[in-house]
Amino acid sequence: MNLMGSAIWGMGFAIVDARRKKLMKRLVATPMPRHDYLLSSCSRMALLTIEVAAVAGFGYYVFGVPLRGSLASLAALCVLGSLSFSALGC
Repeated sequence: MNLMGSAIWGMGFAIVDARRKKLMKRLVATPMPRHDYLLSSCSRMALLTIEVAAVAGFGYYVFGVPLRGSLASLAALCVLGSLSFSALGC
């Protein structure tokens, strides 16, 4: 639930808040390309990696919950989930 909430509120709320404060009009006047702004908002993907590692590590070491499957499939699932919930927030 934390991963879903941070994906929805992290990227979506930041973009909506910037539009509400008329910050987007100011950013259009700068030489920065628009896709760079969206890529900077996607930096939350790096935080997603840390959050998933912390939750999975805590479950493994404290509660003894085994991690079944490959780490690559877990990473792909987390990236896909984060992108889909970020799209819901925008």
